[in-house]
Amino acid sequence: MAELHHHGPDHHSQAPPAMVVRPSSRAFVAICERKALVLLDTTRWLQWGSLMRSLANHKDKGPAYFQRIANARMQLEKVVQQSYPMASVYVFGSSVVHQVWDGEADIDFTCIDTVAWGKNKWPPDERIAVLKCGATLGLLAKTSNVNAITLARVPILKYSGVVSEAVYPQNESEHRTQCTVVIALKKPVFTGEPLQQSMRLVEREVRAIFGVGSPEAIQQLTWPAPTGEEIRVECATCHDAVQVFVTLKTRARLGPAPLVSVKLASQSLLPECLGVDFDLSFRAFGLRNSYLLQRYMTAHPCVRPGAQLLKSWSKANGLNNSSAGWLCTYAFNVMWLHFLIHKKIVPFVVPDDIPTNPAEMPTMPSYSPIVMSDACVISPRRPPTFSNLEIT
Repeated sequence: MAELHHHGPDHHSQAPPAMVVRPSSRAFVAICERKALVLLDTTRWLQWGSLMRSLANHKDKGPAYFQRIANARMQLEKVVQQSYPMASVYVFGSSVVHQVWDGEADIDFTCIDTVAWGKNKWPPDERIAVLKCGATLGLLAKTSNVNAITLARVPILKYSGVVSEAVYPQNESEHRTQCTVVIALKKPVFTGEPLQQSMRLVEREVRAIFGVGSPEAIQQLTWPAPTGEEIRVECATCHDAVQVFVTLKTRARLGPAPLVSVKLASQSLLPECLGVDFDLSFRAFGLRNSYLLQRYMTAHPCVRPGAQLLKSWSKANGLNNSSAGWLCTYAFNVMWLHFLIHKKIVPFVVPDDIPTNPAEMPTMPSYSPIVMSDACVISPRRPPTFSNLEIT
């Protein structure tokens, strides 16, 4: 035992073992990032870049599609102003943040009277406002597509347009048809000079809808028959036609003549506001937030394509589903921007730089291509997916 003890290790003279130094959580993340960059080869990065570019191009249908939002906004404003004459309709949400439209996503509108807002008298009773505007919109659209949601935390007017069946003018002739309103009048009991005088009074009443400040709003007034039973009102724009329609739809008379019916000249070339899905609210807070995110999104060319990639990836993996208790697109956008700010790819935007007064903001954002090149062109019927790109 003594011999064994003699040849055994000398615990007192042995040097202490080296101390194991564990990296901090931030250092550990940095080490993992470096290892991930080594493992991912150039081909894999090119695949991700190609997918991001394809997704971005698919979400951007170009300025012509974006103009449809602008047209729909002006038409909806004419509907709203039947109940709130001083109000304006603003676009907010993803259309402002990304400044493009894919032709399918819902459009977020909000109605604001900037004068009343400045006096702290806006919004009005939102439930009543939703019902009023819903009733006016129901004159123009099918009532089954109009849903006034009054019991939600934020009451909104939701419209489900028939996007797949929407038809838009392709030439000047179709545009003129889209901008024409047909008014049927009760057959007059008089003829000759009294009839001509009555027709002139009707024309004066129609022009009075726009007042003296917009004489160009009505391009032409025609009487198809000399009996004075119908008048066709050709307007300069479709939103002018919408204003004529919703104004006269609730009237019983037009000058000296009783009204029989008011309808749009074409039942296929409908106003753009009836060919999109949209939500209409009456609050201003979402407007400023949208322009704050827009400032971040335009700070670097890769921010918007990256946001589209993250949105598609999160939806494909079931993570972007707030109704099921997961996150929403807005939350992913915020996390994406936080990451870019942390990596110093985009600068921090001071929120006070964004105006608080809606009167200082545009009612409609400008269009900006999401990818500054047309090198990547894909079919809109076949959007890119993640099926051919494995995540390793």
